[in-house]
Amino acid sequence: MDLLFWSHEGGSQQLSQTLAERVGWQSILLGSAVTNIWQDAEWARVTTAAAATFLCRAVIVSCPPHLATKIHYEPALPSQREFLTQNMPVGHMIKFIVTYQTAFWKDKGFSGEIVAGSSTECPFCVTFDATTPRGNAALVGFIAGQQASQWTTKEARERKHAVVSALVKYLGPEAASFIHYEDKDWAVEEFSGGCPTNVMAPGLLTYYQPSLRKPCGRIHWAGTETATQWCGYMSGAVQAGQRAAVEVLSELRPAVLTREELHTLRHSQSEETRAQQTPSSALKRLTTAVVVTAALTVAAALCLTHAERVMLKVTTFFSNAL
Repeated sequence: MDLLFWSHEGGSQQLSQTLAERVGWQSILLGSAVTNIWQDAEWARVTTAAAATFLCRAVIVSCPPHLATKIHYEPALPSQREFLTQNMPVGHMIKFIVTYQTAFWKDKGFSGEIVAGSSTECPFCVTFDATTPRGNAALVGFIAGQQASQWTTKEARERKHAVVSALVKYLGPEAASFIHYEDKDWAVEEFSGGCPTNVMAPGLLTYYQPSLRKPCGRIHWAGTETATQWCGYMSGAVQAGQRAAVEVLSELRPAVLTREELHTLRHSQSEETRAQQTPSSALKRLTTAVVVTAALTVAAALCLTHAERVMLKVTTFFSNAL
């Protein structure tokens, strides 16, 4: 699947709006956070914070792993799935956009892309030209990682002053004459909790990653974090959604699936099983190399120590002889 362009004329929300129209707005509940998912061999029951319940044959959970852990599951999920999601922290980013009358940086021969190191004078790490196809000039950027943790405690006007001052430093005084500044700290969003995506702690990808996509009974997992291509992007979310939909259809209505879809599903399942059964060969080779290197280092150290003792005895012998 090709990468969906990060900039869409009319806004990326058109994707959600079009999907909602296809599904039907009457089938979409907003402000209804899921708190509990119960399942048995035949059914699944979803309960919301407003105590509404829905009985179904399958459930697709597409929220990020760190938010999926806030849902209570009956019975409990497999231990590998629980361990995986409990050790996948989400990144911290503050996204900002600054609009201008004209894309003055282009007139000066600049692309608008800035990559900056950590500094008390410059809060952001990167910016991009976000000028629309209609010519509405804008720069978009990110305050990330440690910088985001520091600037999240400051007021918006202080962040705005620091960002614009840094833009002036890199692009010239024209950057101070902006139309509007807006930023968003995704870490304080209840249903995001961070940005851009979750990351795995060391070792998880090798031994636990199959649990990221493996269905748990009648519960299936989607979301960009479960994608095998373009993980963390909108394209990854689309791929993961298609894969989860095929999984559910293969159980409930397999006759509607094409041969290609069935083949892709079986191939994906076999790959997941293989990955779960055997650690990666690369890790095996790396581990072997580390063990061999350590053994040779210890052996060399012992030989050197022994040689030093022999030399000391020889020196002592000749000294006494003289």
